[in-house]
This record gives sequence, C-alpha cells and structure tokens, in this order.
Amino acid sequence: MSQEDLLKGSIDGIPFNFTESAVTDGGSTIVHSYVNSDNVDQEEVGKPPRSFNMNIYVHGVGREYYRNRDSMEAILSRGAGKDLVHPTQGKLYVVVDGPYTLNESIAEIGIAPISVKFTVIDRVGFVRSKVTPQKVFNQAEFIATLNSAKFGPEYGISTLSAMQQAQKFVKDLAAGFKKAEGLINDPTKLGEFTSQLLGFEKGNFTSGVDLARDIFDLYGATYGFITTAKSRFDFFAGLFGFGDDAPTIPQTTRTRVEQANNQVLQAMITQSNALVYATAASVEIEYQTEDELNNTNIVIQAQFQKILNDDITTSEQYTELQSIRVNFTEITKSLALDVSRIIEIEVFNTGLSTLIYQYYGMTEGTEEFELIYSLIISLNGLEETGGITGTLKIITQQGAL
Repeated sequence: MSQEDLLKGSIDGIPFNFTESAVTDGGSTIVHSYVNSDNVDQEEVGKPPRSFNMNIYVHGVGREYYRNRDSMEAILSRGAGKDLVHPTQGKLYVVVDGPYTLNESIAEIGIAPISVKFTVIDRVGFVRSKVTPQKVFNQAEFIATLNSAKFGPEYGISTLSAMQQAQKFVKDLAAGFKKAEGLINDPTKLGEFTSQLLGFEKGNFTSGVDLARDIFDLYGATYGFITTAKSRFDFFAGLFGFGDDAPTIPQTTRTRVEQANNQVLQAMITQSNALVYATAASVEIEYQTEDELNNTNIVIQAQFQKILNDDITTSEQYTELQSIRVNFTEITKSLALDVSRIIEIEVFNTGLSTLIYQYYGMTEGTEEFELIYSLIISLNGLEETGGITGTLKIITQQGAL
C-alpha cells in the first residue's frame, strides 16, 4: 500500500494518514452476586468515554518530512482539547489519552508511524485557553523582527538592475498597502498612515537593512491604524499571495542570481509578515457563527502550511511560526466555545420579552432576563424590540446557563 492509499484524517488541521483504528465504546455494568444465594443483580453505572486507539502516519520528502513530523508532535504533546477529523468517524473533539509512540526507521525515513489514543470529551466542559490575543500579537511582532533580520543582510542591491528591482518591489508593496486607507475610520490616523505610506514609497534606502526596517515599520503602523480586527484580518490575508505570480528569473549571470534571490526574499517577508499579523487580528474578531470562525481558521492554517514548507524558512523562524500556530489553534478553541452557542431562528411579529419567555422560560425583572435581553439586542443590533419579524440570532439554552 502506498502512502497516498492510506485513509486521510487531521488533528487541529495537521493532516495524517491511518491504516488502523480500534474503537472503545458501550455501556458499563457492575454485576452483584450474594453469599449463599443464586441471585445475580446488575447495575448500570453509565456510559464510559468513547476512545480510539489509532495507528497513524505522517510523511514527506526531505525537509518537508521533518516539518510534518514536528508539527504533529507539537499538537499531540500539547495538553488541550483538539479537533480530530477521523477518516471514518467524522469530526470529534478529543484529548490525547496517555502517551503516544512514534517509531522511525532508517530504512523508511520519510514515514513516521505514530500510535496514539484519543478520547472524546465534552467541548463545553473544557477549560478555556490561557493564551491571550496580546500574546499572539507579541509573537507576531517578534516573528516580523526575525523576518527583517533575515531579509536585510541577504537582500542585494549591488547592481543597477537590482536597485531597480527593489524600487519596483517598494512601489508594488505600497500599492497593496494603499488599500488599507479605506479601512481607517479615524481622520487623524488616516492622515498619519497616508503620510507614512508616501514616505515609504518615496523614501531613499541604501541597503537591504534599511528596506527591511521600513517594511517592519509599515506593517506595525498599518496594524494599529486599521479600525476593526475583521478589517485587519481581511487586509493582511489579501497579501498572502504577494509575488506568487512573478515570472521565474533565469540564473544565468551573477546579476540574475542576485535578482532571483531578491525575488524569493520579497515574497517571503511580505507573505510571512502578512500571515503573523493576520493571525493576531483573527483572534480579536468577534465571531457571530462557527462557520465564520472555521472559514478564518482554514485560511490561516493553509498559509501556515505554505510558509512552513518554504525552503527559505530558517529553523528559528520555523520554531516561532509553529509556536504562534499552536497558540492560534488553542485560542480559537475558546472562541469556538462562544460562537457554537449562537444560533439563528425565524420569528414573526414577536416582541423580544415574549420570545425570551417562550424560549428560556424567563420573565422580566430577573437578572438572568436582563442579561439575555441585552445580549440578543447586541447580537442583532436591534433598535426596536416589539413585533420583530425575520431572522434573529440568539444564544442557545445551554449557553445561557
């Protein structure tokens, strides 16, 4: 059986293959027998947790293998609930139950067999993440400094053609950042941003280090100037493909070798910085539905895979990117606890007080009623609460308790 023939699954977005999975399920019964009696009684004591003993594989060629293996080990070693996509059982929320075993063989390097036990848990009962949005933002800034430290010394402008290439890069990047102007509502901040962007585009730089510093400053300022977290995410995610459509530069001369190297570095610093700042923005968004959260998660995880698999990524960058990725995954689980409790219902000419009584059994005058009343108004931006008709977002009864 080839690697590609193995069934597919994933854990917190990290893909794996598997060949075997044993399920532990069913009821629990205690049997009672009595001295000097033929009577035998049984007592049902509840259903045990559902578990899966799985043999899974991660694989890859060259450096990709080590990245995939390390990503999987980082997820399995982290003590938190995880989203398991089981190839035959579907999507489950699980914890790693006990130690896992990874066996590598020199004869089959590039394939990492792992034996692991997953146990299904109740998402609502799980402890919320201690990772904060501020921690994710701090990591984003640190990774951006690592990107600058790599870009600056390696970006060459020793020839006229390389300098022209750098000037075009600055012009193209400035054009991309100009789109942020429509996302800044504060007139004062908009003026500051426009001035800084113009300075970036028209400024003089004499080395790759100067250019790296200007790029770092531009990213940080833009993150602070854009008004909402959702707008920040959308803007930086829009840079994920920057430079992907650039034509390949044939490395036939020394000048072209420098230009080809610069082209790779330009895409790296633009896309990697965009990834970490988009990640920081994504954990500050006030998601209304689980679909919104899942869609953002898919976009972020795909870009992580893209950047982590890039040969230009250094070991230090790789480690820090993995760290922010793990924290992003953990904090989104806390967000999922909130958004999974919001549902949409259809109402016709119903007052909000009546709806709360019908759905929750709560009457006016209680603290619980006022809390739900205010929450539904906030979720829907309601100005009138009598005779509501249409689709209404409410919190589920489980979430209201």
